[in-house]
Amino acid sequence: MLRRAADVRMERKPGRARGQGEFECRYLVEEGENENGVQFVHDDTLDPGASFGTHRHIDSEEIYLILDGSGKAWVDDEKWDVGPGDVVTLHKGQSHGIEAGLGGALRFLAIGIGGPKRKYEVP
Repeated sequence: MLRRAADVRMERKPGRARGQGEFECRYLVEEGENENGVQFVHDDTLDPGASFGTHRHIDSEEIYLILDGSGKAWVDDEKWDVGPGDVVTLHKGQSHGIEAGLGGALRFLAIGIGGPKRKYEVP
């Protein structure tokens, strides 16, 4: 599959899972397009102070690859400062979230791996 940059769908959305603020999502690989374990690949940019609230994936894993900016990411009871080049791995059932710092936007790739369709719950 090849998706040209000009063909990537983009949306502005409110923070996921009861998160704050808004973010821009570029859908590089959309759900249902790949049958080899990759559920989705999103190029997400959280506005300053915006977040994805704490949630967990029931049937899949996820990877955040930080591209630009700084913020915080958390998995279960651990919280870290994150910046360009950092990678956060999220396993099935782990509570997690991410937020941009107040000083600027936070851009990252969100890669979903696992079950046939993404399902998540907010505790």
